[in-house]
Formats: sequence, structure tokens, C-alpha cells
Amino acid sequence: MIHELVVTSAARGLQAGRSGFTTVLRTRGIHPELQAKLEQGSAYRHVYPQGDGRNPRILSHALLHSPAGQLSVLSSIVDAGNGYDGRSNKLAHHLALDGGEVSARSTSSPAAVLAALDRGGGFMRRWSGQPREQDGPTHAPPAPSCEPKACSAWARAAGDAGWAGFIVERALRRQQTWIVAPPDCDLIELFAEALALVPPAQRWGVTFTTYAVGQPDVLWLGTMDGAPEAQAALGQTRVAVVDLVRKPAFTASSVLVDAARGKSQVSWLAEPAERVAGATATAAPSAAPGKPPRIAGRPGAPPPLANPFAFSATIERQPRANGAGTDRPERARQRSWRPVILAVVATVGIVAVIALALFVVAPQLMGSGGDGRPLRSNSRGPGSSGDAQKPKKTVRTEVAGERGGGVPPTAVPTFAPETSRSLDRRPQVVGRSDPPSEPSPRATAGQPIDRGPVPVEPASEDKLDVPPPER
Repeated sequence: MIHELVVTSAARGLQAGRSGFTTVLRTRGIHPELQAKLEQGSAYRHVYPQGDGRNPRILSHALLHSPAGQLSVLSSIVDAGNGYDGRSNKLAHHLALDGGEVSARSTSSPAAVLAALDRGGGFMRRWSGQPREQDGPTHAPPAPSCEPKACSAWARAAGDAGWAGFIVERALRRQQTWIVAPPDCDLIELFAEALALVPPAQRWGVTFTTYAVGQPDVLWLGTMDGAPEAQAALGQTRVAVVDLVRKPAFTASSVLVDAARGKSQVSWLAEPAERVAGATATAAPSAAPGKPPRIAGRPGAPPPLANPFAFSATIERQPRANGAGTDRPERARQRSWRPVILAVVATVGIVAVIALALFVVAPQLMGSGGDGRPLRSNSRGPGSSGDAQKPKKTVRTEVAGERGGGVPPTAVPTFAPETSRSLDRRPQVVGRSDPPSEPSPRATAGQPIDRGPVPVEPASEDKLDVPPPER
């Protein structure tokens, strides 16, 4: 079964309420998860203004796991001029082949199928009409023959056809290789020549892209000279790069390298199928001697990839060079932000500690005097701690013999309780003009003074203003 999906900019897509870059064509019955992954793998970057014929076209082969099983996805992503809204547009056309369709094309290769579709108009370059669903693909992928031969296209593009054998050896070891090409180089033709050197049972396990946007998880990553990906790859010393622009000398020799140069024949043509990869490439560590490398599961099955369109690290972990300017820009930006983040965190921590200290210590400092003891109020209002509320006494005088008798009038002082005055002051005798006594220093400090009983001297008759009794 073949699933087809087309993504481009449209005023209305197949899904209600969606516009912009959306799905406009799909085969009926495609799983939503598969559709979402294919839409995610439709990234494109313009090198020249939209509509310029020099913009690159992306032809890629990836392996994708879906609810329907493992699929081989053949994709074409091209510049589509201006969209319906006048902005730059792209068109991504995906064909997902299941195991049966791959087996029907086992003698061919994904690069040869992509090249035939691209030349024969099997991939759309512009979209017109209304969004629609259909029962099958618009064009069935062909199955062109793929026979090993001397790689003449590699000799013209790289200066040495042995580079084709080099990338094939790395692909059989599941190692990535970058291919930096000039803008006018047709990488799909080079990939088709290289894949012809691979045993037929393993050709559909080799993944590639002619123009990498970011770093997709494929084995052969083509890029244009001057692109950010090309600069990052050329700036690292331990990343395998085939430079088709500067064309460095290549002196290595091996069975596959010599076969690519036309000096010998690939050994798997003359050997049984079960011994194809043992003589042509270094097998994986888990492969038995003399057996083809088991890429995944059964012999010749493609490796499982969770999401071949996601930007991820390379399969072969490569350390970065120590030279200046070789770090990737995003990692350099992350490292430049680390000191700023640490400084902000430290400042926030210091401010929090100071605020907490002020919150705990300030109330204690405000509630104590210079000697550290709690402050007390000197006010003598009601409820103040410095003024003991005790009954106060006032002096009243009664005149003896007021109700009659011949006794001379004598003032007798008596005391009456009064709660509005303090015992700290001397009681005053009615009829006397003694000056009020000053409060003692202890009383002003807010502590009550116990003076005991206060002696009261009797008032003399000449000091009392009492009228004489009537006779």
C-alpha cells in the first residue's frame, strides 16, 4: 500500500478551520499519526527569493514507524513561489511505501526511484484546485534497474569516484556522512550511483537527503556550500565530510572504493546472498563472520527510527573541535547565557536572605531600648504599666460639735477612697494651701512607690475657714 500526502499554503485545507501550510491532498484512510509526522517532515528553507529557479529542491528517503508498521518515505520538497497570501510558499509531496511495495522494488533503490519520479513528473511542484482525498497515489513509483558500475558521476563531481565507495562503507556501518555540494550539483544522481554498490537486500535501509534543513536523522546528509549546516560540518575536525567544492585528494583503497573507481567488481555479484556484505564492508559488531550485517531485526531490514524527520544528534557521536568558531551557534548562545543566569539567581538569593533577616530582627530592635530591655511607656493614662491604679484618698474635715454642744470647733480629718488619683502623691487636706509634692524619679520611671500610711497633722483652728457655731 502507498500513502500519499501533499502539504502547501492554501486558504482552506482538508481539516476544517485550518489554513496556511496545511494538508491539501491525502489518500483515504491514512492514519492521523502518520499524517502528523509527514507534515512535521516538510521543512524547507529558501536560499534565493521565492520563485527563483536556483532554490534547492529536496529529495529524501527516510524510515518511519507508524501504526501501520515501518514505512519507507520518499519525499520531494520544492519552492512553490508565492502562496495565496502573497508570502513565500513551499510544496511537500510525500509517498509512504509499506513492506510489500518495497519488496516489489527490491532490485532498485530509493535514490533511483526518486530520480525517476522527479524526471517523469511524479512529484507536484504547484498546487491548484480544492483540497481532496483519493483512493490511491496520483503516480505509482516506478522500479528502475540499478546495476553496479563505475561511478562516473562521482568522478566528475568529486574528482575521484572512490568517494562513492567511502560513503557506502560508512552507511553499512550506520555512520553519518555530510556531502557539501555546489548549487548546480545533482546529488540524487550521485546517491543512485553509490547505492548501486550496496547489496539489493540492504539498499532500502540507507536513508539520505539532498538538502538537509537542520540535522535530520539520516545517513547521507547533502547540503549546499555556504549553508549553515555546511559551515557547521566543515568546522568540525572529526565529522566525516565529502567536500565536492574544494575536492580534497582521496588516497584510500578498499573493495568498495576500488569497485566505485571501476578497478574491480563488487564481490557480492559473484557470491551467495548470505555472504554479500561480509566481503564488501565492515560488519556491525553483532554480525557473525561471513554473514551480512543485521541492520535491524531480520537480515536486510531497515533500522528502526522513532522519527526520522526530527532534528537530533548524529548517530556517530563526534566531539567538537577546540578551534575558535567551530562550536554550533545554538550551543555557543546557551553557554553565553549561563553566567547571566547564575548572577541573577545569586542576586535573588542574597536579596531574599536580607529581606528575611530584616523581617525577623526589625521587630526586636523596635521593641527594645538601648540596654536591650523592652521599652515601657511613661504615660499615666488608664491601662498604662507605669501607673499602678490604687484607691486614692482625699481629706475631708468634720467640725466637732456641728450639731450642737459647747465644744469648740475642731477639724477632724477623714479619708475617703478615690480611684482617680495615685498614691504616689501626698494627699491634700481640705482647707490647706500646701504646694503639691513633686513625683519621685522612680515614679517617673513607671514603677509604683509604696509610701505606707501618710501622717496627717491636725488642722489648727486658725487655719480653718470654719464659721463659728451659733449660740
